[in-house]
Amino acid sequence: MYIPTALELLSAFGTEPELLDTVTESLPFEYNQATYRFSNEREGFCVIIFPASDQFQLTVTDLVNQEVVILFDLQRVDKLEILADNKERMALLLTLIHDDIMQTLHLEFKPRFKSFFKENLNH
Repeated sequence: MYIPTALELLSAFGTEPELLDTVTESLPFEYNQATYRFSNEREGFCVIIFPASDQFQLTVTDLVNQEVVILFDLQRVDKLEILADNKERMALLLTLIHDDIMQTLHLEFKPRFKSFFKENLNH
């Protein structure tokens, strides 16, 4: 999976990741599992990225009733891009390519969560 650098992800999510392997200090970021927990005014987010195995998971929780409202558990992400990273807006684009099909998942985290899924023939 192509991903932004650990520093770019830190800036976008606004929080340090919880790393699965904290024992091996020399383990490159790409071979570790990173969990980012953050929120906007309405929703809480838990993003888990494991670049070496192309995995991306997002759980969105309503902050009022603590109910999980969205769960994306993706096993073959080819690319993760940061589309916006500022106080007013934070957005990611995930790209998944399978044979002749390209799927994109656009995720908006600020000011309010939104997701847009598209599937196209990849010629």
